[in-house]
Amino acid sequence: MVAEVAEKSWTRRDWFILAAVVAWAVGVRLLLLATAGDHAYYRTPVMDMAYHDAWARRIADGDFWGSEIFFRAPLYPYFLGLLYWLGKGSILFARVAQGFVGGVSAGLCFLLGREFFDRRVGAVAAVALGTIWIAIFYDVELLLVVLEVPLGLAFVYAVVRSVKTGKYRWAAAAGGALGLAAITRPNVLAVAAFIWLAYVAARAGTRLPRRRIIVSLVLLYGLAAAVVGAVAARNYAVAREPVLISCQGGVNLWMGNNPEADGMTAIVPGTHGDWWRGYYESIRMAEEAAGRPLARSEVDRYYLARVAEFARTQPLTALKLLTQKTYFFTNAYEVANNFDLYYLKKHFRVLKYDPVSLYVVLPFAFFGMILCARRWRQLAPSYIYVVVYSASVILFFVNARFRMPVVPYFCVFAAAAFFYFWDNLRRWRGVQIGWRVAALAALFVFCDADPFGIGRQSKFEAQGHYSMGTVYLADGDLDAAEREYEAALEANWEIAGMNTLNDLGIIAARRGDMAKAEHYFRLAVRVKPDYSKGWNNIGNIRAQAGDVEGARECYERALAVEPEDGRAYYFYGKLLLQEGDVDGAAEKFERSVHFQPNLSAAWYELGNVTRDGGDLERARDCYKEAAYYEPKALDVKHRLGEVLLRMGDYAAAEREYLLILDIAEDPRARYNLACALAWQGRGDEAMAHLSRAVELAPGRYKEMAARDEDLASLRGRPDFERLVVR
Repeated sequence: MVAEVAEKSWTRRDWFILAAVVAWAVGVRLLLLATAGDHAYYRTPVMDMAYHDAWARRIADGDFWGSEIFFRAPLYPYFLGLLYWLGKGSILFARVAQGFVGGVSAGLCFLLGREFFDRRVGAVAAVALGTIWIAIFYDVELLLVVLEVPLGLAFVYAVVRSVKTGKYRWAAAAGGALGLAAITRPNVLAVAAFIWLAYVAARAGTRLPRRRIIVSLVLLYGLAAAVVGAVAARNYAVAREPVLISCQGGVNLWMGNNPEADGMTAIVPGTHGDWWRGYYESIRMAEEAAGRPLARSEVDRYYLARVAEFARTQPLTALKLLTQKTYFFTNAYEVANNFDLYYLKKHFRVLKYDPVSLYVVLPFAFFGMILCARRWRQLAPSYIYVVVYSASVILFFVNARFRMPVVPYFCVFAAAAFFYFWDNLRRWRGVQIGWRVAALAALFVFCDADPFGIGRQSKFEAQGHYSMGTVYLADGDLDAAEREYEAALEANWEIAGMNTLNDLGIIAARRGDMAKAEHYFRLAVRVKPDYSKGWNNIGNIRAQAGDVEGARECYERALAVEPEDGRAYYFYGKLLLQEGDVDGAAEKFERSVHFQPNLSAAWYELGNVTRDGGDLERARDCYKEAAYYEPKALDVKHRLGEVLLRMGDYAAAEREYLLILDIAEDPRARYNLACALAWQGRGDEAMAHLSRAVELAPGRYKEMAARDEDLASLRGRPDFERLVVR
């Protein structure tokens, strides 16, 4: 067995290895971005990544506190928001910075392996973590796992040092890391409930005084509670709801524990697969069951109650599902959540070649965990983290990114097992080597087999092509999107289905071939007659052709099959607006944002209608909602700024125009910013922006400035008169 390393000073070799493994991990991640960073996938966030991207951009734009309790733990979006602020909104800058965070994770893995075993184990474990393709992928992705891994490692390493040395600074470091890890992924609180056992287990070996252990635990839990308490205080301050960190635990638990669950799929039964629609529909389902509007914390408790009822009424089904999820978690196959991971692996060269993967690491890791069990007192922090954290994930539903926080520990135990074989293989004889090799072979079969068929290629190949098609479509590359959609249909027609046909219709429409577009949309509703998206798009084609009645019939048919389809109400409202029925359009837009509050276009149109009707306060609120869901929509920000100017809220208008200028040079924003500054009596600043607006668009703004009352305070200034003279 690999021996425990005694307390000793660091050598130059230790520092060299630490630097080397960090450099290796960072280099591989930057190589991925250098070779694939300009790919549409890395330019266009989708699903959870899009959610984090939009949230981070709001934070970078100044919306620091928000106005609702956190649905999801907040630390990563705030971290990403900081990167956007530093990088002027660049996604590539954020991904590069995250690549360096991946290097920190590798360094911490080395420290932990060295602490538990020796520098050989630490080095191999760190190189493995730096090389595993799934770790490389997630370290540059816009997901919580970027911080989950290093914070979890920092927490466990600080606990190990605290237990070994008894120094309070390590207990404090462990508490800080635990608190930050908890507001990144609250699952780690389950580990916190048991980590005191590591101190108890190690007391006999370290002979630390009981008082020192108690003070260390008070420091650890106290600092963690302070971090979590700050988030809880913020939640109560903005929403008056007693929510500790976030309010998604109940609905996530229901996703993984219901009669229709498969242990992998993150969809609430009875809702659409669309991220935002599913979110709002899950809230409405809870409110309909309760017969009244619910606070977000009440929605959370509603789904917790449903999980408890499922476990009570169908215990065998629940137990079978739990067993199945446990196998998924311990199997080397990487279960996808937002995107088919093996599709991406195949298409990005750096991910394609994986000399170190979980297919090798997991069998060795489990062998190592069994092998080292006799040293459970010294290794207690690692065992507690792996077992409890894994259980907290299995309790919900399983996928690759939820497993990632325990992968570094798998790497450490796998490295220990490797050197166990390396050091002893030559001296073993007969039975000695036979049972060990047999045990390892059995673990390979257990970890690498696929009895549930979760890796069926045709299904995930089709889904991968379809998902990449949506990325290309959002990025504006119609040819690439079309190729992916056609490949999806060829791989598996049933999986690709009506969504692929619908998106092929959208491509045809964007190319101006409306006949072909309508053909695809009608094929989609032929496959599924209650497909509301297809009826909406046929309605749009009919409306564009001037067939008002045909369009109306399609929108009404869409609402007949999906009464809560916010997009159908939005398109219907646009049709009524086209006909001059402003009141009818406003009513449809209101219904649209009621059922689908994230539909920025509906908020925008509702803002236009209410602004034209003279209700500036309502228009302002609508534009704010539109900007909340589409932080980069310049038209929305312009309208919001103009309404704020008309309302006399010049400081708020100034902020909006500055945000526009952070995104792009815009003469209209320069001009209106000059107006806002002039009203605030800041003449020199106003003139600087006005001069720039006139320089960019002299034909428009030179004459306008001469008669604009918003710039009245500048009249008489020589520089103003020179600027506007004809």
